[in-house]
Amino acid sequence: MNLRPAIPPDLWDLSKRLRACDLREIALGSGKEPIDALVAAWHASPLCEAICTDNGVVAGVWGVTPTELPGIGSIWMLASDEIESVSLPFLRACESAVRRTGYTVLVCNPSRANALHLRWLGWLGFHPIGRGDKNFQPFIRHV
Repeated sequence: MNLRPAIPPDLWDLSKRLRACDLREIALGSGKEPIDALVAAWHASPLCEAICTDNGVVAGVWGVTPTELPGIGSIWMLASDEIESVSLPFLRACESAVRRTGYTVLVCNPSRANALHLRWLGWLGFHPIGRGDKNFQPFIRHV
């Protein structure tokens, strides 16, 4: 597994192979086409990395976008089914990646139905905040 800066071809390739849960999350959260959601997130994220398999396949992309509040970033990830093949090395790399974000607080608002994202946030030490709504549950982590 390799983390590297994401580039536009990664986004195009990944947009065609996103997991069904990620497609639903995009539809519920923004209503955008997958490529448009990925490009918007990439443009808004000072840190945006491709999660690559050992064979160079982009298994996912993650990043952090700034929020309106100083020191608080919003973490996100979109992935293909290949993420399962690199899940353990990716999880091991996440703690140092989170520290590289430069934020003191990270937030996220994933779909309640996206079990992979909920497990990822749990692994990273995020905690639910508030009640959210029927589709989304906000999380927070102090870095």
